[in-house]
Formats: sequence, C-alpha cells, structure tokens
Amino acid sequence: MANNLLKENGLTYRVVCEAETAGRCDWRQKTIYLSYGEDKKYLAAVFQAAHETGHAIRGPSLLTRILPVFWGLYMLWLLLCFAVGFVWDEAAWLVIALPMAALFGIRTVDSWLDELGATRFARTVLERLTPGKTEKLAIRIHFAAYCLTHIVLPVSFSLALLICGRIFWQLGVNWSD
Repeated sequence: MANNLLKENGLTYRVVCEAETAGRCDWRQKTIYLSYGEDKKYLAAVFQAAHETGHAIRGPSLLTRILPVFWGLYMLWLLLCFAVGFVWDEAAWLVIALPMAALFGIRTVDSWLDELGATRFARTVLERLTPGKTEKLAIRIHFAAYCLTHIVLPVSFSLALLICGRIFWQLGVNWSD
C-alpha cells in the first residue's frame, strides 16, 4: 500500500517492512519503516502505511529540519536546570526556564501538527478505499485513538519535566542555604 501511495504522489522512497522499530519516515534516507509485514491486512498495518506515507508527502517541517539544534539546546537547558536547581535562586530559574519552555512548547505543537496531518492523510486515503460503513467507522475510531495518544502522552511528559524542574529548584534552595 505504501509503495502505491508513494507512486501516486510521485515520490521515490524505499519501504522497509517488518522493521525493528515502530513505523517512521526518514526524509534524509528517503525511507519509510513499517513494523508490519508487506502482506498484513490489519487496520493498524494499513493505517501505519498510509500514515508514514503521509509524512513523506508532507515532507519535514522547518523545526524538524533543525531538530539537531533543538536537541542540543534542550540538553544545554537540562544541564542549566541542574545547575540552577543546586546553586541559583528563583529569578535565575525563570530566566532559564521560560525561554526553553516556550521553545519546547513550539516543538511539541509542531510535532503534533505533523502527526495529525499525516494521520488525517491516512484517514482520508483509507476512507476513500473503504466501501462499508462499519469499516469507515473503524477507521474513524482508530483515527480518534491515535490523535488522543499523540496529545495526551506528550502533555504528560511535559508536565513531568516541569515537576522535575520544580523539584530541582526546591532541592537547590534547601542545599544552598
């Protein structure tokens, strides 16, 4: 299915089935990795093929293209949070935390939009190819579940990071007195 969708859209990506990783699209290598075998007809398998093809068709966003810079800044931020948590005061915490929180928020929203765009593409393609009402309902339910997991999980992770930052700050205040 992925090969047909790629051909329809004039893209020349290599498709790797039964990959060791979850489904993903590697724009640099022009490769789509699918965790299911080529002959699998499960809804999850065809949805993954259409979803990853949606990523290939949409192409990487600007933030995805500069992702190594983002992760470099993020690692620097974590080190600074560690230092601020044990040495500095609340004002220094805010100077470091607020800009990085904004950058992390922008990256998170960019990631959500990318995932939702590829998922919307998959839903559109699969609904076009699916004749029955029951099958279309299954696609819509799968779409809703996928969207929910791609919003709830990143938000939970972000909240966990904020809580850890607050713990570092409290430890720093107690230990620097």
